[in-house]
Amino acid sequence: MIKLHHILNDFGNTNAYMFAPPIPKDEADRMEKDAFEQGFLKGQKDLEPLIEDLKNKDDCFKQLQEHLSDFQTFMDDLQRQCLHDTLRLSISVFKKLMPHLSNIHMVQDILATIDTAKTQSRSTECIHIHLHPSYVDEIRSHLGVSQHVHIEPRDDFQKNQVHVVTDCSQMTFHHDDNITKIFKLLESFLPENSHE
Repeated sequence: MIKLHHILNDFGNTNAYMFAPPIPKDEADRMEKDAFEQGFLKGQKDLEPLIEDLKNKDDCFKQLQEHLSDFQTFMDDLQRQCLHDTLRLSISVFKKLMPHLSNIHMVQDILATIDTAKTQSRSTECIHIHLHPSYVDEIRSHLGVSQHVHIEPRDDFQKNQVHVVTDCSQMTFHHDDNITKIFKLLESFLPENSHE
């Protein structure tokens, strides 16, 4: 080795490989194989933490996907439950307010029904209005005195019922019919009433 070192120094390291003693082919093949195996083993050893880290990240990613899927399902269920609870609350509030609102709108609906009957009848034709006694005074105060409109209280009528009779026609009006239909429609959206 010392001799090779002197030769390399004498020639300034140029073309020094020409003066190295030749290595037999089987020895060179063995050295190359050993170097390759050592490099391969070192590369494998160096990659082990990276491969383990990637496996952990892959497992983490799969868990995250599962959690996100579970979270999405939870949020969908929560949203559905909130919608149903809101609908139940709305129906409940509406049912509580309905008697009060019904009284207000009942008078307006009775007056609208009378106006319809007036426009469809001749000016000399009498209109007879049959309704529950609780609305008689209020309707009379709105209509005033008229020789063509006769208001007749009927104890046998429900509060939501009005019957209008003219010389040519008659109609019966039930104020709560549409409200009942609305309640039934809203309640049909509740899960306990759906037929999925």
